[in-house]
Amino acid sequence: MSMVLLSATLPPSRLDELRGVMYISDFRLIRMKTVRPTIRYLVRRCPNKGVMTMVKEMAERRGLRPGERGIFYCRSRDDTEEVAKALGCPFYHSMSADRDAAIAKWLSESGFIAATSA
Repeated sequence: MSMVLLSATLPPSRLDELRGVMYISDFRLIRMKTVRPTIRYLVRRCPNKGVMTMVKEMAERRGLRPGERGIFYCRSRDDTEEVAKALGCPFYHSMSADRDAAIAKWLSESGFIAATSA
């Protein structure tokens, strides 16, 4: 049986711990650089009041060019749908009825998508 484990956050110092927990005796490790010059991250702590105002300001300030994409990660499914409504963009979360359609639209039309870590 084959198994694929992916992580963007596992430090090398914890690899042995992962192998022990998962009972992995033989494996192939592929490590890639985490520096991606075409990807930019912006993390903002939002006050409880005015979150949608901040979301709209961030989207306007960023001003995506044709072909560029952006993701607003949200803590809950409800927040995801609220952000999508405010920005007029698709949303993606574990209970989305049309997850594949939302991703296809985002990839073909570019722009923003609101998502949880689903």
